[in-house]
Amino acid sequence: MGGTFLGVVLYSYYMVFYYGYRDLRVFTNVMGSQPVEQFVDAGMLGFAFSTSVDTSRAVGYKSFEEGGRMYCVAPIVDKQQGLSSPVKFWAVGENCCQPRGKFECGDAQNPKAHTGVVLLRPDMFAPATATWIVNEREGLLRQYERAVDLAQNVFGIPEFEPTPPFAASTVTTTTAAASTTGASS
Repeated sequence: MGGTFLGVVLYSYYMVFYYGYRDLRVFTNVMGSQPVEQFVDAGMLGFAFSTSVDTSRAVGYKSFEEGGRMYCVAPIVDKQQGLSSPVKFWAVGENCCQPRGKFECGDAQNPKAHTGVVLLRPDMFAPATATWIVNEREGLLRQYERAVDLAQNVFGIPEFEPTPPFAASTVTTTTAAASTTGASS
């Protein structure tokens, strides 16, 4: 009985996202100004070469609920977007930025890095009875949403509804997560 319970916990914590990503699509040549609704089934995004991480508008949100971790966000934009355009994609990372204007998460500084993994919501894959096991991921998304709110207020970035995708660890060769899960909170 205890072995079965432990197996379910370990599967839900580690494998549910592996299988989830495996079944999602890879999109290429994504522009920062494109509607996020086109990418609700994305597991990985390859951004166009005219798209980059705007590190000048990066923000670090320090969460004392989470032991003082710094949750970092920076807009992913293309050349068609002005400073007053809503940001539809965000590069994200932990403890890799300053409170304002400095974002060194993943490969954000590398002009050749243009892909990333979508940061998925746990309720997409974990059964309702097992969401308590993967709630840590939901808390992570909540912290990034707070950081995005802060960036919008600091830099006057218009709000974008639905919730914009996150690019985990940046638009990098490693990860660029987008909370593209039906694009909702």
